Amino acid sequence: MRKKLKFNLYALILIILIGVTYKYNNYLNAESQVIHEIVLPEVEATKIVKYTTPIFFPNKTFTKFDMGEVTLTENLKTTEAILKEILSNLVTKLKAKKIISKKSYKNEIYLDNRTLYLDLDSRIFENSKTTREEMMLLYSFVNSLLAPGGSDEVIILINGKSVKTLKYITLAKTYKMNTTI
Repeated sequence: MRKKLKFNLYALILIILIGVTYKYNNYLNAESQVIHEIVLPEVEATKIVKYTTPIFFPNKTFTKFDMGEVTLTENLKTTEAILKEILSNLVTKLKAKKIISKKSYKNEIYLDNRTLYLDLDSRIFENSKTTREEMMLLYSFVNSLLAPGGSDEVIILINGKSVKTLKYITLAKTYKMNTTI
């Protein structure tokens, strides 16, 4: 008798669960057919910020610096990437102005605290015919790379080595920004 009572109790609970599930399923089906309006928050227009920095290059007579602006790529994340972008744009500008040859140059930039190490390809200076031209070209790099800030001085390396002289000038230990040469 107890087994039959237990079985009837389980059967009753099962029938109730099936009935409740059936009723809830019908409710969900009816709800899913109703279209509810979704209110989305308004999206403000995204501002695109372009960062520019000056670059310096000698004029045609090598008497003063002309200045241009470079718009930096937006996805640059590190200081080294920004400086490499400036260096690349400066080399392109110097080639366009026919100050350096239209060759491919291997140049690198390294940062150590606030000191910038600039490793230039020696062939960059091969078109320089005077001390003034060589000095103006050298300071084109120094001024352009120090202009955005973040570094105080530049140490020049040539072909990955510390050298004392170029074709016409003796290299200093460090260079600071100087646009009035």
